[in-house]
Amino acid sequence: MITVTVLHPGTMGAAITAELVAGGHEALSVTKGRSENTWLRGREAGATAYDSLAEALSRSAVVLSVCPPQAAEGVAAAVAANGFA
Repeated sequence: MITVTVLHPGTMGAAITAELVAGGHEALSVTKGRSENTWLRGREAGATAYDSLAEALSRSAVVLSVCPPQAAEGVAAAVAANGFA
């Protein structure tokens, strides 16, 4: 089993999260700064929700970012700022 933080479980991210969980992996999501719809989709897909990005990253071996291109740099910077290597 691999623990994966999925950023962020929108429609596509939730589908990927569900596949990860179905494959026997643990999926995490981050609720801070996300809409209620986003965290509900993540929960329905089987993700474990964390309030902070730092906490989710500390528990993960892999980070998977599923976001629009215009958000990609910001998401990558947030992950890097938390020291995820």
